[in-house]
Amino acid sequence: MKEAVQAWLHEENIILISKVLKTVRPIPFYGTLLGLTRNGSAIDGDDDVDFWIAKSKRSEVISLLENTPFEIDFSDAVNHTDHFLQAKRKVGLTTTIVDFYFYETSLDGQVIVDKWNFTAMWTLPANELHVPVELVFPLKPEMFWDVELYMPANKKALCEFLYGEGWIRPMSKGTEYTTSIVNNKPTFSVGSADEQTEALKILNQCRGTLHAIELKMGALYSEYSQLNEIKSQVNIQLSKLKLGQA
Repeated sequence: MKEAVQAWLHEENIILISKVLKTVRPIPFYGTLLGLTRNGSAIDGDDDVDFWIAKSKRSEVISLLENTPFEIDFSDAVNHTDHFLQAKRKVGLTTTIVDFYFYETSLDGQVIVDKWNFTAMWTLPANELHVPVELVFPLKPEMFWDVELYMPANKKALCEFLYGEGWIRPMSKGTEYTTSIVNNKPTFSVGSADEQTEALKILNQCRGTLHAIELKMGALYSEYSQLNEIKSQVNIQLSKLKLGQA
């Protein structure tokens, strides 16, 4: 489980990642974008740093992070898809986390697609986040301490798109507001007890169940395919022995 981390540690990670991964143009996103846009700093007590990077650069990201303080645990299920990657850096007794979300561009070039996003339900098309391309590109260089960041074209409008009209006011997710994705856009409910909040919670729970089913079905299909391959190999061996098929 992620832990709350002091802002200065997040800012170190923002600087380190922006330098190490400069060639793949990492874009501060989600809570990291929110903090930089709202306060010019990371959010104190946040549990990670978030970057958007083009999906085509995932292998390059892995290569560039080798021989750095950041470690990727490939046994962790979150690192088993092409849509996401999580790296960790130990600082004393604190484990800091950097999350990479790998985006794609829609066929018509109008939206940027993040299949993992803040829900991690990447198997469900209805749960994809579609961000208008003009909110993100062209990227704008912006200095943060001694490093140049690749910031979205319209960072304030993007924060409003991601976090609603009240993005400028700090709120605690899950207690002060609830969010989900409807029509591939973020949808919000402020508070914890109104009808819309309950509807969004039920929607998230149902999609979570569907996502788990999709994962299980994928695993079963993979196992079935492997068994079929083994069966074929056995039958080939038996045919050579002229003893019939299994």
